[in-house]
Amino acid sequence: MDRVMMRDRTENYCLQEDEQMCFVHIPKTAGTTMSAILESRFDHKRICPTPYWRELKLMPPEQLKDYQLFRGHFPYSVSELIPKTPVFITMLRDPIERVISAYEFMKTCIIMHPNAQKVQEKARTLSLKDYVRDPEVNGVVNSQTIMVAGREIQDISVPATDSKWLEIAKENLQTFAWVGITEQFWQSVGVLSYQFGWSPPDQIQRLMVGKKKLRRENLTQDVIDAIAECNQLDLELYDYAKSLFEQQYQDMLQTLEYRYGDRVDAASTSPIEASPMISNNSGSGNLNSENLNSENLTRVRSLLECHYQDCFAQAHPKEKATNRLTFSFDQAVPGNGWHRLEGLERNEPFRWT
Repeated sequence: MDRVMMRDRTENYCLQEDEQMCFVHIPKTAGTTMSAILESRFDHKRICPTPYWRELKLMPPEQLKDYQLFRGHFPYSVSELIPKTPVFITMLRDPIERVISAYEFMKTCIIMHPNAQKVQEKARTLSLKDYVRDPEVNGVVNSQTIMVAGREIQDISVPATDSKWLEIAKENLQTFAWVGITEQFWQSVGVLSYQFGWSPPDQIQRLMVGKKKLRRENLTQDVIDAIAECNQLDLELYDYAKSLFEQQYQDMLQTLEYRYGDRVDAASTSPIEASPMISNNSGSGNLNSENLNSENLTRVRSLLECHYQDCFAQAHPKEKATNRLTFSFDQAVPGNGWHRLEGLERNEPFRWT
């Protein structure tokens, strides 16, 4: 099956009818917030209602053809179920921070499955160091690598520490249309908007953000070493993903400046320096933009807005202005400030205002 290479996406902003977007949602990487952003770009009938791998397997191919967005905790091998050409995207997070977050989340989340309840009991009773070393605990050993490689977390036929998964994951990551970094969330969403010609983010609704009692800076070195020991592949994949993202981000900035820099300067009453370089912060995964220079942030948003306007005009060349608009809340909402679309699993979509 043909893949969409990440470097080629900007030549074809809109998803085509023979393409389906697949968001590989790796747990505790801000994927729920990202899913909400993605869902706002599609009519609810074009979004696959289930985010669960086991349920997706049971759906008939004819039904799957109707969807343009798939998002959930499924591995890259979901491509075997997707009837059209998959356009893959994903988010990666600092592996140490991700495991700490997963441990804290497991203590308090509501779990119905008996096997998962056993893991939750371990999270509530074991120290973090013992938790990550427990062989019965899923989701803490190279989870990002094996999901991008296409292995199900529960599959134990080949150990999650086998280096073959890293090689496969790197190869697969090269085919992704977009790879975001949790610690650079706003920049990541900016690149996503650029890649697909979407309106740039202004306000981001943070979802499923747990209250962290444990913080990396408060952990002893032996605990951090234990997490790192179990996640050597993830640490290497994360560094690799950051290098891919950095190249994408810098390419985006250069292209936007070349195309729209003069337009942004002309529209500004006090022109901003024409070389925006948003800092490559590696902080705590803050989804807002406090750590970014405000002038650079404003400029990049303005450049992305120009880009979106041109993409919209290209996608709707024959449409004329109208003084009447029919809108329902199950439609795609390209603007900012809307709450997440809910009720998809019941086919009863609604939004809070």
